[in-house]
Amino acid sequence: MLFSGKDRVRLYFFLILQVSLAALDVVGILLFASIAAISAVAIQGSMPSGVMMVLINSLGLEGKSPQFTVAVITSLASILLICRSILSLILTQKSLNFLVSREAMVSAELSAKILRQDLDALENISAVDYQNSITLGSGAVTTGFVSQVSSLISEICLQAALLFVVFFLSPIITFSLIGYFLVIFLLTTKRFGNKSKFMSQEITNFNQETSRALFDAVANYRLVITTSSQGHFVNRIQEARRKIAKHSVSQQMLSTWSKYLFEIAFLIGSVSFATYCFMVYSAVKAASLITVFLATCYRLVPSFARVQGLIVQIKGSIGSAQLFFEVLDKTNHELNRSQPKLFNEISKYNSDPINNLSFSFIEFRNVSFAYHNSESKVFDSLNLKINLGEKCGLLGPSGSGKSTFVDLLIGALTPRSGEVLIRGTSVHHAIDEGVKIGYAPQNVQLLPSTIKENIGFGISTTELDLDRIRSVLYAVGLEEWVMSLPKNIDSNLGEFSSRLSGGQAQRIGIARALYTCPDILILDEPTSSLDAESELKISEIIEHLDSNLTLIAIAHRLSTVQNLPRLFYLEAGKVIAEGNFNEVRKKAEGLDRNAKLLGIIEFE
Repeated sequence: MLFSGKDRVRLYFFLILQVSLAALDVVGILLFASIAAISAVAIQGSMPSGVMMVLINSLGLEGKSPQFTVAVITSLASILLICRSILSLILTQKSLNFLVSREAMVSAELSAKILRQDLDALENISAVDYQNSITLGSGAVTTGFVSQVSSLISEICLQAALLFVVFFLSPIITFSLIGYFLVIFLLTTKRFGNKSKFMSQEITNFNQETSRALFDAVANYRLVITTSSQGHFVNRIQEARRKIAKHSVSQQMLSTWSKYLFEIAFLIGSVSFATYCFMVYSAVKAASLITVFLATCYRLVPSFARVQGLIVQIKGSIGSAQLFFEVLDKTNHELNRSQPKLFNEISKYNSDPINNLSFSFIEFRNVSFAYHNSESKVFDSLNLKINLGEKCGLLGPSGSGKSTFVDLLIGALTPRSGEVLIRGTSVHHAIDEGVKIGYAPQNVQLLPSTIKENIGFGISTTELDLDRIRSVLYAVGLEEWVMSLPKNIDSNLGEFSSRLSGGQAQRIGIARALYTCPDILILDEPTSSLDAESELKISEIIEHLDSNLTLIAIAHRLSTVQNLPRLFYLEAGKVIAEGNFNEVRKKAEGLDRNAKLLGIIEFE
């Protein structure tokens, strides 16, 4: 549910208060009706009686002249209606403030669900759709839908109350109002609503196109430069924004058209009704009916216009709200599918997962996995064990499952069957219990912020350990370079890390992985962007890691991992060999052939 029980109570409370304000309108109309009645009696030269006399006595106006009495009642009616407007404004502002704050929470909750998905599920929806659902979509659902529906209910209740009271004063006025304005309302609302819905969907689509064009250009910036295609992307963005502006203006004009249509209808209706009354009734009665008609229209006509505007806005919110619910439904489906595995699987022999090391530190137990919409399995009943403190290398040709192995180990993917265990418990449970995993991917994505913020990824700047940051920078051979910068670790890397070489970015990625003092360190192609000297430095770092730290290094460069005590060779999703380098190469023809080609071993 988008709103908690407490939130729904607050919404109902605001709605009840808004609806209750209709009582002030009813009293105001009744006072205006009494003004007409008192005026008519005064013109006839007779004395008020019945209900009018009770009202005059209750206000302490007995014995006063009709002119003074009418002036007092008119002032009272005006004050009541002004108070009603002010109270309505205050309530509207408070309810909007509440919904705006709730919009931020809805965005945050959807973001949390998106980021809890499996990696393959996450990639089934584009980043542009995620962005629009979190921004435009959440606003359309809360301030653009819930708020408008609440206001719509309030306005309908106001109209019903006014028409109910007016019916007892004058059925002819009631039927005239209903018949005349209802026809105008129905004809214009259907047309305006459909137009608003269409334009809202178009605005959502072109907002997505703007984001796609910008993302595509930035992600392929070097290609954009070399092909001189800047104009193509600029034109895409300009055309999308032009169409957004066009539809936005048209959408805003719908409410303006609605306002003026009802104002014109009010003028035509008033003249027509007045003509009818003076033709059919006496001047006194006609004046009385016209007064009630004008007083009622004073509140009803703006209400009709607001109702029409609200319906148009609600339909206009459907486009963005629809995308929001599509993303929400898909993420909920994925979380419900994977939730038991992610959070509830705890090994049956795990009594104390942090301290009990009578079993393997890392274990893949009968793990099978296939990506969404794929019939072929990456792994089929994979079994593998790694002990605490082991330094391991993972080798294999492209497509053998190395990256999938890592994603399963860090919890980015969930096995279709079997278990991935760390200290005898599921990955996510182990992380919750304090197991730290450091991960340095092959393609390091750095933040457009300072070096220290990149090293302490996801940690508030006030909580960063600056000494630890300098220590890991030294460990990866970047301390001298960082200290040469004007602001040292406070130096900004620039948007998309344009100021760094590939090797520097990769070493910052490794420093980031080391910063948290991990129990498990995963290095995915740690030297793919490094020169020979830097590769040697990283290899030395690997060799001198803490003895209690468990290392898993994925590498195509055999020199990076050949000295590790234990290697696993994957092929077609299976471990076909394990042991030290010489043991594995004798069992894996592919590794043996590569080692000979690279000159690591001699041809026999």
